[in-house]
Amino acid sequence: MTVIPAVLSYNRPDLAEMMYDQLSGVVIFENGTLPEKWLSLQVHCQQRYSKENRFFSGGWNWAMRELASLEDNDAVWMLNSDVQGISYEMMLELRKFMVNYDYAVISPAFNSPHAHMQVQSTDLLKPAERLRKVKWIDWTCPLVSMKAWRDVGEFDERFKGYGADVDWCFRAAQKGYRLVVSDSHECFHLGSQTALSEGLQGVQGNEAEMHRLLDEKWGPGAWSRLA
Repeated sequence: MTVIPAVLSYNRPDLAEMMYDQLSGVVIFENGTLPEKWLSLQVHCQQRYSKENRFFSGGWNWAMRELASLEDNDAVWMLNSDVQGISYEMMLELRKFMVNYDYAVISPAFNSPHAHMQVQSTDLLKPAERLRKVKWIDWTCPLVSMKAWRDVGEFDERFKGYGADVDWCFRAAQKGYRLVVSDSHECFHLGSQTALSEGLQGVQGNEAEMHRLLDEKWGPGAWSRLA
């Protein structure tokens, strides 16, 4: 299985450079419109420019369509640009678990505000590897099977940010896919670095709009079984 590490960025080459320092070979997908900011990185890593802000869901849909065109690409490590503590070795170990157990998505544990994404000591699916099955993945640093992504479909772009992952996981669960957190691997998410610096928190982090759209799509409270 071939895995491509990818980062979705928006006008923050400093964060993208931090990602490259941790994980050489990463592909940067830049949602912004200011490529001159990226001149210092051009010699280091692959970059692709959207020339418009597609936000979280649209940006990742664009990135995954680009990556799906590569014949030998079986999985993508879909990384926020403000994740610390990752490595090439971690990616290979997560890939091994995905191959061995046929998981659709596997994420390292991290300091998510959602407790199920943090390191746990109970309800392990595979105790020796410290793997836990979860109902949904907080989409900060998941390794995603390209086969599952194609089958489940892209993010619903009505969700600019919050809720796109919940909706995708709801659809994946309906198809019987397994979503897993590895407690053997842990990283740190700085959190909302781009949204806060670029004034996007009210758009991408709008919880009221997320609840409205989820209720509209799945029925009041139906999606909450994932929470």
